[in-house]
Amino acid sequence: MPGVLPIPTIADRYPGEGPLGAVATALTFARAGSVLVATCDLPCLTPEAVDAVRRRMSTAEPDAAVVAAVAGNPQLSLACWPSSWASRVHQAVRSGERRFRHLLSLGAIIEVEIDPAAISDADDRPTLEALLSGSRSTDVADMTDPSEPEA
Repeated sequence: MPGVLPIPTIADRYPGEGPLGAVATALTFARAGSVLVATCDLPCLTPEAVDAVRRRMSTAEPDAAVVAAVAGNPQLSLACWPSSWASRVHQAVRSGERRFRHLLSLGAIIEVEIDPAAISDADDRPTLEALLSGSRSTDVADMTDPSEPEA
């Protein structure tokens, strides 16, 4: 919601088109460096997980992305994307691509293993309540990327 936090807000160039369009918008306004993206459905996201991705990005090759991983599975819900990818991501969105996972095909990816609990996603109220109460029926390591709908 614009104006809630004392930080600049940017209108989405692709409203309703999902996270790939949101990443494209963010990269356009970055102009240099990288953009750390954490999806909005991570109620247990920890500073340690964010810092692990951020620290690795600071030592990564200039055109590489850094993506959180659990047991070797990339978790796009927490990642740093280089601003140099802006035109690639925009081109993908304009060509009709909507899958968040498409980002993995656009350049070099460096994975950083993090605690699975830090990126447990809450897509509905019962899941949110279970996560916040500490009970879980699913192990994140056994899941596909939480940001990707099942096929």
